[in-house]
Amino acid sequence: IKLSLFSDLIKNVTLFPKDDKAAISALISRLELQLVSEGEFVIRDGEIADAMYFILRGQVKILKSGVVLAVLEQGSHFGEMALAERKPTIRTASALCVTPVSVGSLSVVNFNVICS
Repeated sequence: IKLSLFSDLIKNVTLFPKDDKAAISALISRLELQLVSEGEFVIRDGEIADAMYFILRGQVKILKSGVVLAVLEQGSHFGEMALAERKPTIRTASALCVTPVSVGSLSVVNFNVICS
């Protein structure tokens, strides 16, 4: 079930190989499903960035200093800089749930395990 839910989302991220089915399966197997309520933050500016997120359902506002930078919906992702750096960094924006949201999270630790 995870494979069918996340494969298209994974293929849209430039950090990941698009045609390597084994790598995509490995990434998807490491994703953790999270449910976040409307009005709650998935991530906050200034926190340690230790994962990226894939939106399965719902809507998220990306905020910086209270200013809306983007509104993301199903099929979008955010927090990818945590993986690009290959180590935990500091978040530079917040993600606030406009609706109840289902996301898949991929931690830096799991990403590094797959890449090693």
